[in-house]
Amino acid sequence: MKAQTQIRRGTSLRTSSITALGAFVGLLAVALISRAVVGSADAPYIAAYMGAAAVLIFAAPHSPLCQPWALIVGHVSSALVGVTCYKLIPDALLASVAAVALAIFVMQ
Repeated sequence: MKAQTQIRRGTSLRTSSITALGAFVGLLAVALISRAVVGSADAPYIAAYMGAAAVLIFAAPHSPLCQPWALIVGHVSSALVGVTCYKLIPDALLASVAAVALAIFVMQ
């Protein structure tokens, strides 16, 4: 039996350009606000964290993972877990690993 190959149609150059521009502007705004609030040394960490959300928001806006409830509650609960782990666990490596695992648990 011959296997059928389905070729996925790509998005247009216009759509890809608008998506990339939206992600750039959104992440730039987050980076600039982060720099103003937390200082220039820590701003890249916050902007990088938002990168995954930017991929969902701009490239897959209809995904269940990027609906307002999932995004807002996911970020807030993850932030609370991360800060709690930072405050309670003295080892930074262990705190970050625990924060990710617990954030996944809380979001599910």
